[in-house]
Amino acid sequence: MAEKYDVAIIGAGHNGLIAAYYLAKAGKKVVVFEKKENVGGRCVTEEITEGFRSSVCLDDISLFSKKVFQDLGLKNKGISAATDPLAISLLPGKALIQWRSPQKFAQEIATFSEKDAKEYPKYHEFMDKVAKNLGIACAKTPPDILNLPHSDLVDLGKYWLKLRKMGKRDMLEFLRAASMSARDFLDEWFESDALKGLLAAKALMGNALGPYSPGTAATLFLQHILSYHSASLGHPQGGMGKLSEALEQAGQTYKVEVRKENEVQEILIEEGVVKGVLLQDGTEIHSQVVASSLDPKTTFLKLCSPPKVSLKLRNLVKNVKSQGVSTKINLALKELPHIALVQGAEKEALLSARYFIAPSLEYLEKAFDATKYGRYSENPVIQFILPSFIDPSLAPKNKHVLSITAQCTPFRLREGSWAEHQDKFADIVLEKLGVFLPNLKDIIEHRQVLSPSDLEANFSLNEGHIYHLDHTMDQLFLMRPIPGSAQYRTPLDNLYLCGAGTHPAGMVNGLAGHNAAQKILKDWKG
Repeated sequence: MAEKYDVAIIGAGHNGLIAAYYLAKAGKKVVVFEKKENVGGRCVTEEITEGFRSSVCLDDISLFSKKVFQDLGLKNKGISAATDPLAISLLPGKALIQWRSPQKFAQEIATFSEKDAKEYPKYHEFMDKVAKNLGIACAKTPPDILNLPHSDLVDLGKYWLKLRKMGKRDMLEFLRAASMSARDFLDEWFESDALKGLLAAKALMGNALGPYSPGTAATLFLQHILSYHSASLGHPQGGMGKLSEALEQAGQTYKVEVRKENEVQEILIEEGVVKGVLLQDGTEIHSQVVASSLDPKTTFLKLCSPPKVSLKLRNLVKNVKSQGVSTKINLALKELPHIALVQGAEKEALLSARYFIAPSLEYLEKAFDATKYGRYSENPVIQFILPSFIDPSLAPKNKHVLSITAQCTPFRLREGSWAEHQDKFADIVLEKLGVFLPNLKDIIEHRQVLSPSDLEANFSLNEGHIYHLDHTMDQLFLMRPIPGSAQYRTPLDNLYLCGAGTHPAGMVNGLAGHNAAQKILKDWKG
């Protein structure tokens, strides 16, 4: 006899664990299947060499939902408050420091442009107004625009009222701006290349997009909305894996069963109705609902037998834009790197920040140009942090870990493979960083390079996309991941999606897991 559960969840990433928590709390018998020996998916801490540990894939929880954080009782789980400053852009001979306070940040901006210093508080106020009024949409199931039930009509009415509360001028400005490119939108506000480059880089990281691409202003709004409603977190003590462990422990309170080293081979489907899952060892698990936290392409194209998925659905999923463009480089260092532009009384606070090399919109677009033609950029967009400065437990005494994410490295190279090119690209990144960290090359004990191909292989990320799929206008809100599946429920009865490829976004915010669970429970009640 096959084992029976109310819900079987595929993948113990953060969204899968969060969905499991809410479903189990509501009284459902829940099992989570994870093919690796540890939970977390993209949110893991691993040893990169003896004595040095790093969040080897994703390392940022600054956008984690305040609601989910509070609901799961994560307050005393070793997760620090957000750092201040938020970000630092390294430029030739100068740094632009983004402090949490808009007024203090404006003072920094004034050293680049007096005009922009006056405009930034207005920009921040406008973005806050958008976030305050539209943030409600992030924690709810998007409406089914193709088949609007009464409840979705009510929600649409609420969204419209929220827009109207912004005032006619701001409402029209948002509706106009949302479809613009990031360049056009930022150009209307600011003149400083440094400021525009930093704002755009933060929003576009992880996506195969350049700031000149139509619709990329939406990424600016998305990030600000998620930030506004976040728990304002810093770094988990012990790395991202500690967050995942805390999520697993929260589920155990309600008897969530997590089966590690149990890979799902196939989703069982009979006449369009999902009945459970088949494990790699041949074990059948029957459940009333299956929820996949894996990316949509893996879910529909690899786990569902082709004859049991309509050609229309398969084609929609195949056309989802999901080519990864990020390479992760983790360095074990003999000592603290010297950041030439960081000094003075605030040095300790500055060393806790997230750094960017993204000096202008033109720089970002030229880096993206290489991606469009299957090449990696010789001048990539780079972000990095020193997690061991905040959490010394990650490295031996007086030694450090440097966590780097480099953008504009396409999953599919036109010539050669990533196995041939990843070390060459890593050398390019270190050369670029060496301009601002002059002692870096001399203090490297070990380096780990994870190309998009490695991210696919190591973290089950289809095409190596750290967010499952791009945050483009046609892949956000009621279109994410595809029309007809944006409500977490899929065209296959009893199959739901609950991963990063669903609404609201792929960053580590936990809302996809939360929202999917609420949708499943709502459907359960009928």
